[in-house]
Amino acid sequence: MRDGKKVDQPHLGWNWSWDGFDDTAWKTARDSGAISYMEPDAISGYATVYTQQEYVNNTATTIMINEESRAGAALEVATDPSKLTPAEIETL
Repeated sequence: MRDGKKVDQPHLGWNWSWDGFDDTAWKTARDSGAISYMEPDAISGYATVYTQQEYVNNTATTIMINEESRAGAALEVATDPSKLTPAEIETL
């Protein structure tokens, strides 16, 4: 694109998905009181793991939302990449 070459397939798209980690088992055990039958060290370990998992899910989702708005914006505006300005190409 920087050399002014014609793009063979000018129709670009942007999509993403995030299959986050599931915490249904932990929440069910916690909310039903089943964790009261577990050793305190095990409860603490699982709580730490699922808290970290929640952090990773939230962070990944935030990053992907931000990246979608950045990368997708130029592609939404330019239906034909050959019409992008040099500045727009550099931004991509």
